[in-house]
Amino acid sequence: MKVKLGEIATIKGGKRMPKGTNLQIKKNEHPYLRITDFDNGRFNMNSLKYVPQDVFQKISSYTISKNDIFLSIVGTIGLVALVNKELDGASLTENAVKIVPKSKVDNQYLAYYLQSFRGKSQIDALSVGSTQKKLPIKNIKKLEIELPKYSEQCSISHKLAILDKKIELNNEINANLVA
Repeated sequence: MKVKLGEIATIKGGKRMPKGTNLQIKKNEHPYLRITDFDNGRFNMNSLKYVPQDVFQKISSYTISKNDIFLSIVGTIGLVALVNKELDGASLTENAVKIVPKSKVDNQYLAYYLQSFRGKSQIDALSVGSTQKKLPIKNIKKLEIELPKYSEQCSISHKLAILDKKIELNNEINANLVA
């Protein structure tokens, strides 16, 4: 059955750093997820920057949690990641949204769907602008998702996760062979 993303998930935008403030390199408990930190399907933990403690209070409502879905919406549109436990509570850039699936929606299935050819095609079609593309939240809510029964969603995402782990392992083996 096809449903609109806005019917099965909450979508909330990120927040720009307040004027006159800067991110810091010194690690703390407030990483700031930027599109530039996204590398090969996940966040590069070595390139993260952090929100200073005093600034975090001003943007603390714009965080992303474990198992939320990160989606880039400005510039490089359509980068998708499922947030892991290391990034639970991270601050979210204004150039991305978090997608929080409602009950009976498998978050991993939804992330895979958004990464699929069908998902990417819709994301491209709903993007606007000529100089710098943008995907407005109102358009994200219009994305049509093929949503099977919950048990099927879980089965599909489980199988795809196994394949992803196998690919990751093969890539590590290849990197070791090259070295």
